[in-house]
Parts: sequence; C-alpha cells; structure tokens
Amino acid sequence: MSMFRFRLAAAVAFAGFGIGAAAAHELIVNRTADNQVSMTIIGDLPFDLPESEFEGFPGFADVDPGFVALPVDDPGTGRFLLPATSDIEFVLLGSDPLMQVWNDTGTAPMAIGETFSIGVPLFHTHPLWHSPDGVPEEIYAMQIQLRDRSGQLSDSEVFTLTFEPIPEPASILLL
Repeated sequence: MSMFRFRLAAAVAFAGFGIGAAAAHELIVNRTADNQVSMTIIGDLPFDLPESEFEGFPGFADVDPGFVALPVDDPGTGRFLLPATSDIEFVLLGSDPLMQVWNDTGTAPMAIGETFSIGVPLFHTHPLWHSPDGVPEEIYAMQIQLRDRSGQLSDSEVFTLTFEPIPEPASILLL
C-alpha cells in the first residue's frame, strides 16, 4: 500500500475521532503549532482495567489505551502531524504502587524514569497496563511525559492517566 493510500485510510478511520468515540480509548499523539509533542486522550478517565486475559499477568490488565499518531492535520484544534522523522517515546514519571505498565520489550514492568519507545509516525502502539493486586472501584494513576528522541520537538506537558480495575460481572458476586 502506498503511503498516500495508508494516510488516506487512516484519515478516513479517524475522521470522526472526536465525535462519539469515547469507547475508542486511544491516546492521539500530535504536535502543537509551537512544535511541542502533545496528546489528546480519547475516552473517559479513568480507563477501565478489566480482569486480565493474559497468561502470566494476574489481576487486572489491558492493552487499551494505545498510542496513535494523528493521521491528518487538524488546525482548528491546534493539532498537527508529527514530523515523519520524529521518534516518539514516553517516560514514566510516577505511578501508584498497585499500577504498572510493561516496557516496550514486554520483559518487565517499567521503573520510574524508564522510557517506552512508541516509534516513528504513523504508529499505533499498545503497551500492557497492569494492576496485579488492584482493588475494584479504586482508581490508580500514572504520570507520563512524551518526548521526541530526534530532538525536533520539545517535550510534552505531564499527563496523568488513571485506571480503575473492573471485575467481570460474575466476579462481582464473589466480592
């Protein structure tokens, strides 16, 4: 598929991401007019963290939300495409003790100060968000900051992502 067709398909897929897409749970990464990395959270906070369906990851875990590069400029909202040669990552600045995100190789939970490579545009990357000992109806937070490893864009503001462990309906009866 040519890059034009890929971008066109992505643009069509995301054309209405601001309308009725609350269930999409994506983190749309873009740049501002001042060449700062930025992010729009699509979906309501806290993000639901369902019971884990991933072998070896007990408790609550999910791969949503994911990081997605903005596919088309949106000047009306001040969101613009990332440079094609940018290389985006996030740094984990803080996390509640019962909440973790796994590194970009999937080998271990990230430590504070560790980075996760999101990639070069157009990307669509889903980390594993995990709360092995989470308590249902409690809300857990993480602070992240986006950076451009190529140095073309300044660092984003700090974003706080919140997650709530949600047991399966049958499990609620056991509480």
